[in-house]
Amino acid sequence: MLVLVALVPITILLVAGIVVYRLVRGEHQAAEMGAEQRAELGARMALGIGARAAVVKSQTIVAMPGRGAAAIQVHLDVEAPSGERYPASAKWEVDLISLSRLQPGQIVGIKIDPDDRTRVYPGESWARIYADGR
Repeated sequence: MLVLVALVPITILLVAGIVVYRLVRGEHQAAEMGAEQRAELGARMALGIGARAAVVKSQTIVAMPGRGAAAIQVHLDVEAPSGERYPASAKWEVDLISLSRLQPGQIVGIKIDPDDRTRVYPGESWARIYADGR
């Protein structure tokens, strides 16, 4: 009986240690994966083709007042350099002071992903990709 009483705290500590280790390791792996994804996204944006788009609709996903920004889902009518027009949508982080620039009918600068024309990036200094941009 005494042996069981002594083993219970040891078992609890061992299990807690394993859980903490896996959580920390998982966060580290997620951070590394996030850094890789951000680098890949940055490279794709650098290759983007400059164009213009008319805002069809925009909707706030999340307000980030501490950052002076908001995450916005923006629906666009893209005008490619070839003159072709097509719809696209994206998630952008936008400075709060610039939200009025995403009202329907406003024209914004964008970059079109050369490998996926439906993937568009902000071409304005007041907007950035939010999450993966989709």
